[in-house]
Amino acid sequence: MSRFGVEKACFDLREPSNEALFRDRRDEFLARYPLSTDERSAIARGDVGALLTRDVCYGALGELMRVFRYDVETYVTRLRASAGLPASQPQLDVLRARSAGRKRAG
Repeated sequence: MSRFGVEKACFDLREPSNEALFRDRRDEFLARYPLSTDERSAIARGDVGALLTRDVCYGALGELMRVFRYDVETYVTRLRASAGLPASQPQLDVLRARSAGRKRAG
């Protein structure tokens, strides 16, 4: 496992040209990094849960979340599932309330 390679690939998606390459030619983008087949596949699928179980930092996962346009509920639900935790209705309610507050403020 190359946690550094995974995190580097995810953080490099902040650069618009890298994000465009990832969207258009994922394999070409991912070939730049020292990744295992499983890591490449998890990044290509946007599988934040699989990457969390490999101790990838939340900042890198957040970049992947942004590129795949996951809403916060989807992101948190996937992370909880990967950790073997059940869905948390109170947590989802808080996330929905925060999201609604940001929409009203914006």
